[in-house]
Amino acid sequence: MTDPGVAATPILERVEPDRVLALAREMIRIPSFTKQEKRLAEWSADTMSAMGFDEVWQQEVEPGRSNVFGRLRGSGEGPSILFNGHLDHNMVCDGWTRDPFGAEVDGDWLIGLGAANMKAGNAAMLAAVEAVRRSGVRPRGDVTMAFVVGELQGGLGTRAALDAGLRADLFFLGEPTELGVLTMHAGVLQVRVTVRGEMRHYTTLAGHKIHAIEKAMKIAAALGPSYETIPPGSWMTFAPNPAYDGLPRMNLGVIRGGITPEILSWRPALVPDYCEMVLDLRLVPGQSPESVMADLRRLLDRMRAADPDLRVEVETVEGRTYFPPFEIPIDHPVVQAAVFAHRAIFGREPRVGALTPQKYAGADSAHMLRAGIPGILYGPAGRYLSVPDERVEVRDVVGASRVFALAVARLWGLV
Repeated sequence: MTDPGVAATPILERVEPDRVLALAREMIRIPSFTKQEKRLAEWSADTMSAMGFDEVWQQEVEPGRSNVFGRLRGSGEGPSILFNGHLDHNMVCDGWTRDPFGAEVDGDWLIGLGAANMKAGNAAMLAAVEAVRRSGVRPRGDVTMAFVVGELQGGLGTRAALDAGLRADLFFLGEPTELGVLTMHAGVLQVRVTVRGEMRHYTTLAGHKIHAIEKAMKIAAALGPSYETIPPGSWMTFAPNPAYDGLPRMNLGVIRGGITPEILSWRPALVPDYCEMVLDLRLVPGQSPESVMADLRRLLDRMRAADPDLRVEVETVEGRTYFPPFEIPIDHPVVQAAVFAHRAIFGREPRVGALTPQKYAGADSAHMLRAGIPGILYGPAGRYLSVPDERVEVRDVVGASRVFALAVARLWGLV
C-alpha cells in the first residue's frame, strides 16, 4: 500500500495502472528477437512521439537495427536520469501452452515471450517517464528513455549509444530483479573452443585415431561442471571475493561436432575431425578477457603436454561484447532513492545488494557505469524468465512503474 505521505506527489499520481499494462501488452505483441527489433523500435519511436516527448530520435546500430531515444528536457537544477531497456528477447523454447505473442492476462499474470526479459520493465519505465511529462512538474534534469538493440549480444546497442555520446548523471535499468535493488553483478565473457581431429575410415584406423569430439569432451571435463562455482586454485586465476560468492562459474552452452566444420551428420562412420564448444563464463572483479584467455591457454598447454595429439584453439566469440562486473555502493543516492520509493509503494523494505541469482547475470549496467554513469537494476519478474509461458505479475509491473516515478521525484528533491 502506498504511503499516504507521498501518494499525492504529482508525478506519482500520473502513473495509471491500465496504461502501464496496456504498454506492456503492446510491446509483447510485437516479436523482437535479437537482430529483428525493427518493428518494436518503430513502435517505440511512434509511441514516445505521441506521448509528447521533447525529442525523439533513432540511431542505426547495424543495417535495419536502430536504438530509439526519447527525452524530456529539464531545467538543470537536478540530476539528469537515463532509463535503459533492451528491445530484444530470447527465442521460443519448447513447452509453450499459450501464444508467445498473445500478451494474455490470466488472473494476476501477464503472459508472453519477453514479458520478464524485459518488456514489463520497459513498460514500467516508459509509463513513469510519461507520468513525469503529464504531471505538469518541470523536470529538474533531463530524462531520457533509451530502448536499445542487441543487449543479448553483450550490450551492442548500449555501447553504440555511449560511443555516440549518450550520457546522464544516473541510470535506472528495468531488468527483472523481482523488485530487488541490484547493486552488483558478474562479468560475462563468451569463448569458443575449437578442437581438430583427423578424419579416417574404420578400415584405415590401424589402432590410432584423433577423435575431435572425444578430445573436446576431455576439455569439458577439465573445465568443470556447468553452473557450479569454480574454486580457487582450479584452472581460473582470481582473488576470492565474499560479495561475489558463487562466482566465478562456467556453462558449456554449445557443443557441436562431426565431419568437417559443416557437421555432415549423414556420414557418422568416419572419425569426427571437428568439434567446437562455446563457453559462457561469469566472472568476478579482477578478472578480464585477457586473464581468462591466459588461464584457458595454460590449461590447454598442460593438456597438450599429456596428449600431443590435442589440437585446439580458443578465441572470444565474434560479435559478442564483454560485460565487465558491475558494482555501486549501497549508500549511493540512486540506491537510496529506489529503496525509499519501494518502501513507500509496497510498504516493506526491498532486498538490496548482491541478489541471488540475479547477481550471476550481466547487463548494460556494466557499460553505463564504465562510461561514468552510476545506477541500479530494478524491475518486475525474474522467476519465470526464459521458460515456457514466460510471465510477470501485473501488480509488480504497475508497482515498479510507481517506484520509478517516485524515485525520480525523490532524486529531484520533490518528496
